[in-house]
Amino acid sequence: MQTFAYDFDSPSALEAVRSRLQEVIRQKDMLTNDPNYATAMDLLNQAKARLERAQKALQDLNSRLMVCETDMERCEQAQPGLKQKADEGEAAYSQVRSGHPELEGRMKEEYEKRRARRGSMPVLTSQDMEAARRRLQDALKEMEDKQLEYLRCAGMEVSMRGPGQIPFFRDKLRDLKNVRIEEARERVNHARASLQSAFLTDFVGAINENITSARRELELLNQELKLLPFGNDVYRFSVTNRADRAVFFRVCDRLRLYLYQPEYYEHAAEDEEYQHDVETLMEMILDENREDEFVDYRRYLTYDMEITTTQGDKQIVTTLSRKHGMASGGEKQTPYYIILLAALSQFYGRDVCCARLAFIDEAFSAMSDDRVEQMVRFFEQNGIQAFYSAPPKMAASIGAHIGTVVSLVQSGRFTQAVEGLIRADDIY
Repeated sequence: MQTFAYDFDSPSALEAVRSRLQEVIRQKDMLTNDPNYATAMDLLNQAKARLERAQKALQDLNSRLMVCETDMERCEQAQPGLKQKADEGEAAYSQVRSGHPELEGRMKEEYEKRRARRGSMPVLTSQDMEAARRRLQDALKEMEDKQLEYLRCAGMEVSMRGPGQIPFFRDKLRDLKNVRIEEARERVNHARASLQSAFLTDFVGAINENITSARRELELLNQELKLLPFGNDVYRFSVTNRADRAVFFRVCDRLRLYLYQPEYYEHAAEDEEYQHDVETLMEMILDENREDEFVDYRRYLTYDMEITTTQGDKQIVTTLSRKHGMASGGEKQTPYYIILLAALSQFYGRDVCCARLAFIDEAFSAMSDDRVEQMVRFFEQNGIQAFYSAPPKMAASIGAHIGTVVSLVQSGRFTQAVEGLIRADDIY
């Protein structure tokens, strides 16, 4: 049986413990309410976090250290083999350098360029060496292809190619630079001058001749138009050079100037501006996809028609292109019939006795009755016997001003000619 001794001092000790507890609680409350306590706790938590990070970093470094120690042991084991390969590479390099001393300077120059770009001495790996070998093989193949191309052009033995033939080809290159290139340049310049002369004579000259002929013909038409006033209006063709063909006309002007000088080629060769214009024109023609853009002489000119209207003592000049947007259908058609009459008058001649006939299809289709009468009288007054073809809706308007009307009437499978106007109601 276990017995317990009674401690008579326990009540007083318990009271002391309670007093101590109250003191501790009071001190705790004081610390908790003190601002410095909160700051100290934050610093303590930050220190714990840094300690945890440092311990983790230490573990990582220890792991990396173990890996590095393993790699170092492996490198130490492979060092003798790598040294042997380096010695073999050095020996192979010395052999190549002794066989091709001309390549050493270029190699060192290329090496220094790459080192300068990288900012440090490069470390060559096996991948770098393999890539260099591939580039070397590609360069050798390209070199042999160029050598083969030269040998075939020169009619020489095609087996004379490869790295061993570099001195031979270097000598050939020196000969070409010193002698043959000058000869070739002279032949090229001579051929170029011949082609340029043919271009200027056969192409530029022909186009310019066609343009000049067209201008003369239009001037003859203008002379006829001057004699054919339509009411108060007198018409005239206006022809100007296209702005985008300015270089062509500059060449023509300079060519015309040189042709009157006995030493044409000498003067032309010294004229840099003229030579530049000729080359520019040739490039424009060769770069053009549409064949007729430069071959057709009409594409070098801009055409319009001047209309001079007399109002009392004043003459008002306008152009057909400017008036076209505001004109009626009849006003737009009028110039074309006047041009037709001028061409017919030029063809028949004013002092020639002959039948002056004109056949006009779809006549005056967009004109009013008053303008139709004006146009019919205009042809009559200028001695043209006209045959007008017109649909039924225009036949009555034209027929009222001409001597004979013939109507074509379809009856079944046949077409009958009936003198006089036939209305649509009378056909059936």
